[in-house]
Amino acid sequence: MVVNSVQVIDGKPTELNFTLQPFVNEAAGRTSQTTTSSPSTSHLISPMTKASNITQIQAVPTTPPFLPPGHQPTHPKEFRHHNYADMELFLRKYNSGFSSITHLYSIGRSVQDRELYVMVISDNPNVHEHGEPEFKYVGNMHGNEVVGRELLLNLIEYLCRNYGTDPEVTQLVNNTRIHIMPSMNPDGYEVAVEGDVKGYKGRNNSNDYDLNRNFPDQFVTITEPRQPETIAVMSWLKSNPFVLSANLHGGSLVVNYPFDDDKDELSRYSRSPDDAVFKQVAKAYSQENPLMYKGHPCVDLYPEEYFKDGIINGAQWYTVPGRFLQRSSKALF
Repeated sequence: MVVNSVQVIDGKPTELNFTLQPFVNEAAGRTSQTTTSSPSTSHLISPMTKASNITQIQAVPTTPPFLPPGHQPTHPKEFRHHNYADMELFLRKYNSGFSSITHLYSIGRSVQDRELYVMVISDNPNVHEHGEPEFKYVGNMHGNEVVGRELLLNLIEYLCRNYGTDPEVTQLVNNTRIHIMPSMNPDGYEVAVEGDVKGYKGRNNSNDYDLNRNFPDQFVTITEPRQPETIAVMSWLKSNPFVLSANLHGGSLVVNYPFDDDKDELSRYSRSPDDAVFKQVAKAYSQENPLMYKGHPCVDLYPEEYFKDGIINGAQWYTVPGRFLQRSSKALF
């Protein structure tokens, strides 16, 4: 057993409990075991020497974690476009290099037979643990909205490389099962044009359907045929007890929370049963991004657009039946 940051002082011996937590060896990509203290109050361990030359242990309060001052997590150094082959290589690389905390699987295939990959990151990634929340991220639902796809790949790298060394990441991975789908529309991405910020090429899937108008709606019957990508995601939602979700789009910079539809198809506030929770989570997210929180994120493209606190109810912004937000929120809460 290894105990870090031992301080020696005199005093009465005190018993201290320890729990073993996994530590990721980044260079080797394997998990070894290290020991950190986790009592109800934080302590350092202090041997004490008496005249009899017998060493005893005393616990002295301090502030966790046992990290050097000024510790900073490791951030991804590369932010670039990953086509399907690059994305697949990236996912397999991190699944292989951090196999103790990752599990790579596919929920189905796109129209053009590309895998719809999901990476799970957790301390026990292959199984659902009772009481541990399941969270999901989905990106690139519109194939030409690419920033979410790259952010989620960076998130995978960030969580893997900081697990075992950064307290926040380690706690998150140990206590949450995180499912990350970088691309729901890999076919659309492959035909989208880099640098095209106003066009629509690649937005839809290979059958030319908008996947964010293809889910069942609570007020309107969706007549368009259900697409393979949509069916795969719906089955995925039914198979996992997700408690929270985020779907990353391109365009404006805002947190859009349920509901997105209205019974009269009007653009007005459409309150969900969990409206207060959604608003709280949305605001907590937007406050971490100063540009988003100020509410005027895209003055060049949308000079008149304003979102108070960087959040908005979906239907109040604009109402659209068949969007993923409704289906996801119903499955989550």
